[in-house]
Amino acid sequence: MTKAESELHRVIRAKLSQRPDVCAEVTQQLWQSLAAQLVLIIGDAGFKSLLHRSLHLCGEQFPWLLPVNTSLQRDAVFLELSTRLAAQDVLQSMEASIRLLQLFLDILTVLIGDSLTTGIVRSAWGDDAFDLAATEFKK
Repeated sequence: MTKAESELHRVIRAKLSQRPDVCAEVTQQLWQSLAAQLVLIIGDAGFKSLLHRSLHLCGEQFPWLLPVNTSLQRDAVFLELSTRLAAQDVLQSMEASIRLLQLFLDILTVLIGDSLTTGIVRSAWGDDAFDLAATEFKK
């Protein structure tokens, strides 16, 4: 795992740990923000392809995530994902969401590199997400 990947993993965990009681909603917002940035670069089909692969890999650990119809409109996919997360207990939902986002960003990092992935995430989720992760890491 590269330094950027571990930083991104901390950012994901920090964002979702802030409000575990509304993990499904936070997850949906994170995906929407990330998609808004990424589709400008890799297109909708590229984004959905990465999401599909990430869901497949994450489904090995969290089978209740599958199947998600990634051929739907992005917002419908995020809503379906949010609904599945909301149906689980808080801890299970949070861990699945963290793992899915980590897998997605790990795959993206392999494809486009650390700095570009970090820049996209920073644009999508804001500097405060990285500040929060740094603060949580120091605790």
